[in-house]
Amino acid sequence: MARYENPRYYAGPPLAAKEKVRAQDGYTWKSGQLARRDSGVWMPVKTNGTTAHGLFSDSQASATSSSDVWVERIMSTQTQFAMLACYGDSDYTTKRAVVGEGRGVTVSSNCCAVDVTDDTNALVVIQARLCDKEPFKNDSTDSPGTFVVTVKAAGLEN
Repeated sequence: MARYENPRYYAGPPLAAKEKVRAQDGYTWKSGQLARRDSGVWMPVKTNGTTAHGLFSDSQASATSSSDVWVERIMSTQTQFAMLACYGDSDYTTKRAVVGEGRGVTVSSNCCAVDVTDDTNALVVIQARLCDKEPFKNDSTDSPGTFVVTVKAAGLEN
């Protein structure tokens, strides 16, 4: 059974204080999902190659269209997040080779995961495998595996 969960803050500079914003009409988001701004309106990251400016706050359940939502902005390329590997990648245990590289993000059921096969639409930089940083809590055979990532500077809002 696939495990679906959104990125969570792991370490480094904190996210900005929560701010209440209006979500884009017609979009559904889940707690913790990466969010982006487009023409001043917040919406969930839904596809590869998009920017990420913040996370939908984990203090609030899922919502749809025209909801007032809480967003925590990503302010630094040094802020680290724990993020699952792509659900379709059964070979994540051998992915030590991608540490230090930029990779894309894929979205399934409103949950964002690292797409270890996408080096074209790099939104995050893989810093480590969580099983290497916390072997007492995370095993290299966990399915899916979890990476520690940072958001690339190009993905942050100026």
